[in-house]
Amino acid sequence: AAYAAIAEPYAEAVLDELTGQPFDLWFLERVASLTEGPVMDLGCGPGQIAAFLADLDLEVHGLDASGAMIEQARANVPDLDFQVGRFRQLLRPRTAPAWGTIVAWLAFSHLAPSELAPTLRTAAGTLRPGGVLALAAQIGGAVLRPSELFGVEVELEFVLHDREQVLAACAAAGLTVDEWYVR
Repeated sequence: AAYAAIAEPYAEAVLDELTGQPFDLWFLERVASLTEGPVMDLGCGPGQIAAFLADLDLEVHGLDASGAMIEQARANVPDLDFQVGRFRQLLRPRTAPAWGTIVAWLAFSHLAPSELAPTLRTAAGTLRPGGVLALAAQIGGAVLRPSELFGVEVELEFVLHDREQVLAACAAAGLTVDEWYVR
């Protein structure tokens, strides 16, 4: 419900956010250079990351639990495939045997630490061997409960995950962490 209420102002606020984030641009270009096969933007929101990756000539699909965010994504990037769904129900692509890359850009900020490993395990199970999972997470070991976002009253919790818990969840999901960056 919170994302339905803020979908439009949220989209307006983040659609051009990458232009002022040179590290994020570099990182996403690096991920694109490692990609072989279709890309899943997990927790795609209004589609800004998917749009950037598609501009790099990748086949990109998006999944988000919020129908309102998917509506924004479809309006913002109408030539890409965006679907409503839950992270733990992620399926393999229709066009290939597995995802070449999964990008989860701040997508797990509403998951409890205990939910990280099972969610990552599901995602990892849909990746091709040697595929890339690019996970961006806010770190801090705290829970934030803002009362408003973008001028709208909300009831949301944002989990700032502990670095070691994220790394442990990756290992428990059978993933190998090749690179780790802090911005």
